[in-house]
Amino acid sequence: MKKRIALLLCFALLLPCLFLFASCGGDGAEETTAATTENDGPYTVTFVAGDRETTVTVERGETPVFPEELLSWETAEHFYKILGWDKEIVPAQGDVTYTATVGEYGLTLYEVLFVLPIGIVKVPTHEGEIPTPPKGYETDDTQEYKIGAFKEWDKELTAPTAENTENGSKKMSYTPVYNYSPRYVAALLSAKDGAKGILTMTYDDGILATATWVNAQNKKYGTKGSCMMVPNWAGTKPNFANKVNEWNAIFADGTLEPQNHSMTHERILPGEDADWEKTQWEQHKYNCIRENYDIELVQSKAVIEEAFPGHDVICFAPSNNTLSKRSFRTDGNGNLMKYANGEYVLVNDGGATKVAEATYYAIRKGNRGVQSLDPTLDGNAGGWYNLRIRAFKDFSGDEKLTQGKSWIDETVRDGNWLIVMCHGISGNGASGSGDITTAAAESFFAYASPKIQSGELWAATFSEATKYIRERQNTTVSARFENDAVLVDMIINRTTADGKTLDEAIFHDPLTVEVRVPDNWKNVQYSDGAKTLTAAVYKHDGASFAMVNLTPGADGATVTTEVTRYVAN
Repeated sequence: MKKRIALLLCFALLLPCLFLFASCGGDGAEETTAATTENDGPYTVTFVAGDRETTVTVERGETPVFPEELLSWETAEHFYKILGWDKEIVPAQGDVTYTATVGEYGLTLYEVLFVLPIGIVKVPTHEGEIPTPPKGYETDDTQEYKIGAFKEWDKELTAPTAENTENGSKKMSYTPVYNYSPRYVAALLSAKDGAKGILTMTYDDGILATATWVNAQNKKYGTKGSCMMVPNWAGTKPNFANKVNEWNAIFADGTLEPQNHSMTHERILPGEDADWEKTQWEQHKYNCIRENYDIELVQSKAVIEEAFPGHDVICFAPSNNTLSKRSFRTDGNGNLMKYANGEYVLVNDGGATKVAEATYYAIRKGNRGVQSLDPTLDGNAGGWYNLRIRAFKDFSGDEKLTQGKSWIDETVRDGNWLIVMCHGISGNGASGSGDITTAAAESFFAYASPKIQSGELWAATFSEATKYIRERQNTTVSARFENDAVLVDMIINRTTADGKTLDEAIFHDPLTVEVRVPDNWKNVQYSDGAKTLTAAVYKHDGASFAMVNLTPGADGATVTTEVTRYVAN
């Protein structure tokens, strides 16, 4: 009983305390909520700079910004500049004060020159003030094959005074010193293996005797060329139809290849009014009908490719170097149509020119002159569909060889594509009349040979040069350095700007890439497909490079090649 009474007394004494505790807890929660609400912002941020005080108002979490126009000021005696703050300026969580470190300088201005790679930058600096380097000094990005990281100034940055400036001129200058490392770049070279120019010989009309003789000279001098075939021309048809095996034996040597010169060698006139007026032959008009274009330009290509398997006929040289731009209209029976006044009906349909440009990747007409290594995508002289040529037949006697040698010199000197048109070659070892004698032709080959052997001149067939340049014009490369290797990325767009497809089955020739490598490398190793290859390192412009031959991949695919240091055993 006594215990029960004691417990009741304790409970009675504790009850008021519990009420008091509950009451205090409730009031505290209300006070805390009120305090938090009151401190959510906005806040006042005070900036103190000497005897100046600036305030800004910001929201919670907002980073205060000191007004830029107040970072410096002048008095009658001094120039002042804020050098920093007593603490880091951070997003606001409440009212805060920042105090500046202020520099005091003389009013006299000096011209401090920073001699940077990008040029001289003038920084006006007050007396006693340590000059502030301009933006951009941290990196030298002006060098083509190397990049510089800032190391130090050529001398310690010092506040200018009358005593330490240059001859009392109120000027002083500083030049940055950099640590350089290679800039890893890659570039597609204009011609294979870095040759300065390309020599392509073309032999018109498919003359077997000329091809036989030239093939032997090519083996001797390292020259190459293309035979422009005419499958169904009465003059050379026996050379084609009955001599396919002989032709294939020649082409198997790899110094010559077949390309197209039309089916019958019939003249397809350009289609300008003056040409039509000159032409009285009905046959010439029938040559300029759409049905004939298919025979002369399209079916002929198929005939040549069937006769000589493994050869891609992608180049064309029209007979007499002409292609029509308009066509005569025929009736349902294939007869030429006329107007009531007797004039023939002409159609502005692009003629044979349009068909040829749709069928071939390169067309060699008769325009003379220097051909660029970058033909334009059009039919203008020098473009892919009207490549410029040189011709021995334009000269006589000894001038043929003299001119030929000058073409070689010009090609190597200026970096061009020398396309030579030649027909028959006459003299010992070759039969019939021709543009040049065998003696002069051999002298021409002999003159070109040392430049071919040295790598200055690439001797290429018509299709080889076309494939290389067409691929190059549609390919990009880049390089980077990772894990002691230079990685070269190559991407080809297999649709040209003029709408042609660079079919991977045809356009798969390696392209020569010049790649920057570390300066202490002497040789490199890389792979192209299943082949492992090596190349020597060489220098130009004080930097180290290697030439690698890489094959483009599928359309739009990035082909990455690892180029590594190679030490021969």
